[in-house]
This record gives sequence, structure tokens and C-alpha cells, in this order.
Amino acid sequence: MVLGIITLVFGAYMLVGVATGIIGLILGISGRKKAVMAGASTGMATAGIVMSIIGLVLSILFIVGCIAFIAYVGSGDFDAWLDSLLILTNVPYSF
Repeated sequence: MVLGIITLVFGAYMLVGVATGIIGLILGISGRKKAVMAGASTGMATAGIVMSIIGLVLSILFIVGCIAFIAYVGSGDFDAWLDSLLILTNVPYSF
């Protein structure tokens, strides 16, 4: 469960979120299996699995979003959009 929380908190740090999400998912599944075999409660392990999955998905979406933004900025359309935005707001600028 701790790695699931770390994944949710540090998900924006791309590789940290992905790494802790995968490790937390593996350890959560392993802990859940051991708890079932011992007849103990599986609530903590299930919570860890769920948080790891959510954090992993958010980290991957953040990575894809960053790649898409970089591709958009590099395409030249971003400059035209920025120019039109600055013209509409009457903000003088020089780059």
C-alpha cells in the first residue's frame, strides 16, 4: 500500500511513478495471495493494488501528454496559436 501511495504522490515524476507503480502492483498481488493462503484480511493488499493501478495509469497518461505537448510545440502550430492568443489580448512581446 505504501508504494501505491508513493505512486500517486510522485506520479508526475514520470519514471518514478511508473517504477513504483509496477513494483507496488507486483508486491500487492503477492501480498494478497499470501494473505488468502493464510486466511488473513486482504484489505490492505487490495488497496495497494488499486492505488498502484491508478497511479500507474495516471503516470502513463502524464507521459503521453508530455510527449503530445512536445510534438505539438515542435510542429509550428503552437507558434501560430501563441501569436493569435497574444494578439487577442493585446500583450506586447518579443522572443
